[in-house]
Amino acid sequence: MALTGLSQAATINYNIHNNYSGISPAYPATAADPWLRMTIADVATDQVAITFEAVHLTGGEFVSEWDFNFQPEVPTTLTFSPVIGLPSSGSYDLPVIGQVANSYKAGSDKYYDINLMFESSNANSGVKRFTQGDVLVYNVTGSGITAGSFDYYSDPGGAAGPFHSAAHIQNTPNGEGCSVWVSTAPEPSAAIYSLLTATVGFALSRKRRDSQL
Repeated sequence: MALTGLSQAATINYNIHNNYSGISPAYPATAADPWLRMTIADVATDQVAITFEAVHLTGGEFVSEWDFNFQPEVPTTLTFSPVIGLPSSGSYDLPVIGQVANSYKAGSDKYYDINLMFESSNANSGVKRFTQGDVLVYNVTGSGITAGSFDYYSDPGGAAGPFHSAAHIQNTPNGEGCSVWVSTAPEPSAAIYSLLTATVGFALSRKRRDSQL
């Protein structure tokens, strides 16, 4: 995992809008207007608030899994305390949370450190699923943590990614029974960076040559 530069901010927003495997939800998400959103905010010493939001799901689409990362240099076990009542809202069951470094594979992307598994059963018309408009907030405590402690990409090596966060949305599009793995924007690749560097270098060289004519 690699630190990504957002960690100096007191609040980090991860907009999940990128389809990297599967059939997209019905809503045409963009980077500024995503399907899902995760917000991590400093609250106090050794404490952050993490908010999970289903921003644009339709027709029975629901989240069954949500993965993200944690700073490997901090040897601490995190305590997740759900906020009961506002700003949390919805009839979903609380997810099962896993915390094992580089252990959770999100489709073709690997690997994440923290894994939330939500209810996927259709019992009682799926009332316990995490779906459109639902909001889940946890107060998370751990020695030395800040919002920046979660500013890491997934472990590289999969066919997709790495990403800051990924999720599995089921019953896409609009309740038609398909599914999709979605994520934040991917890490800029080394190849793209090299291409941009070479392009800038060529432009500067061309400018120097032109000035000598």
